[in-house]
Amino acid sequence: MMITSSSANSAIGAALDPARRCADDPAANSRDSGGIPVRDRGSVSYSAAIESAATLDTDTTLSAFARRAEREARRRGFERAERRVVIGDGAPWIWKLADELFPGAIGIVDLFHAKEHLSAVAAAIYGAASDLGRQWARERHTELDDGRLDELLDAMRVHAAA
Repeated sequence: MMITSSSANSAIGAALDPARRCADDPAANSRDSGGIPVRDRGSVSYSAAIESAATLDTDTTLSAFARRAEREARRRGFERAERRVVIGDGAPWIWKLADELFPGAIGIVDLFHAKEHLSAVAAAIYGAASDLGRQWARERHTELDDGRLDELLDAMRVHAAA
């Protein structure tokens, strides 16, 4: 999980590469010369540890991971941010934790995992070893990279109706 915040002077972009352009980023204020949102240097922090994020629904205390995420958000002034974003891999427990710790924050699947999910959709449609499926996935990845989300969604809707 990556927690990002945006004020008038800071914005975020893609989760994987600090210099990467990120189309349709709801937390970005800065834009490049082509109007594409970009993450400002220093606007995102990264914290890593090997620890459990697991908790039972009956637990009254947060996991070590959740406590660390909450501390980092507090340190960065997340609650004062104009727009709040939680970036994750799409796992349901991440969104549940984000809803508990950061109500109202925008949830975004990181680019790597979004592409992984699109590849899984291609395999489900065309079969795991299909050249057509790999081509379909590459086209969706490019649309995602380019911020052409309407085209990506249209391509998926064709198969949702089938």
